[in-house]
Amino acid sequence: MQQDKESFAPDTNVGTGPVFRPCSIYVKLKRNLSFCFMIFAMLAFSLIFLSCSQSEEEKASDTVKSLKTGIYKIELTPAYATKNSTISVKVKSVHPSNLAYQWVVNKSDIEGAVGDVLEYPALKKNDMVQAKIFIKDKKLELISEPLVISNVVPRIETAKLVPDNPKQGDKLNIEVNTIDDDEDTVRLAYEWFINGESAGTGDDSLDINKHTMKRGDKISVKITPSDGDAEGRSITIYSNVGNSPPEVLSNISAEFKGMFYSAKVIANDPDGDVLAYELQTAPDGMQIDSQSGFITWDVKPEDKGEHNIVISVKDGHGSGVLVPLTIKIGFIPGE
Repeated sequence: MQQDKESFAPDTNVGTGPVFRPCSIYVKLKRNLSFCFMIFAMLAFSLIFLSCSQSEEEKASDTVKSLKTGIYKIELTPAYATKNSTISVKVKSVHPSNLAYQWVVNKSDIEGAVGDVLEYPALKKNDMVQAKIFIKDKKLELISEPLVISNVVPRIETAKLVPDNPKQGDKLNIEVNTIDDDEDTVRLAYEWFINGESAGTGDDSLDINKHTMKRGDKISVKITPSDGDAEGRSITIYSNVGNSPPEVLSNISAEFKGMFYSAKVIANDPDGDVLAYELQTAPDGMQIDSQSGFITWDVKPEDKGEHNIVISVKDGHGSGVLVPLTIKIGFIPGE
């Protein structure tokens, strides 16, 4: 049977080596080139994308870079500001005439606050203040780092001890007026001293009777205000234990025998002073012992009736009391 010559194309190179087919090699090369081109295109696109992204990031970080490198350093002063502070802004390396301003409080623009000094009466503790800066010729906008408004420490406006001249038996109290510009609640801490020695803390009063005190002892109290965030300046106020006047019992022991009248004024001095007794007003013939307060009187018939007597009791240190006494003398007929 004879084969069709046109349908059968035997290899012209017959031997033991590999058989090469030029058409097959061309197809493979074409495919490889297409794949490489695709890879190259993807790499090129990625590089272009990264370059653009980096450029945008650089633009977005212009402000940060400027602040960090100090080219356009923005400074808010004072660094420690309260609601009462005058806050201003300065920009390094830029003339003020080339600047425009906008103040920002708690991330909100403040209407009308467009100068280099913040004017905002509603500013309060913990507010966050920033300044937007516009550099006109650069058409560049910057914003400062936040400045947090600090606490205003409380202060004591007035303080005094009452009574003004404390003595034995008194309870010494404190009257204090405080001011806190942030309208915080002010708490007061007290520390008492007697003659320089600690006499207790915490109480807003001192009971003199609970301490061994005498005339001339020095009392002081240290008062410290606090608003919960910080303590204000402490103040110390002073007083001296004054002289205590004599104390006289209201009931005076009296006796009338025949024509002789006697009575005893009973008095005590809280400071232990020696007391002196004296008749300020008395009928003729009545006497009083200046040391004991014992009254004697030889009564005469003409002394019949009512007599008003005034006795003074003094402690020798500027204090004394007057003791009024009324005596009514009567006679029984036949005696």
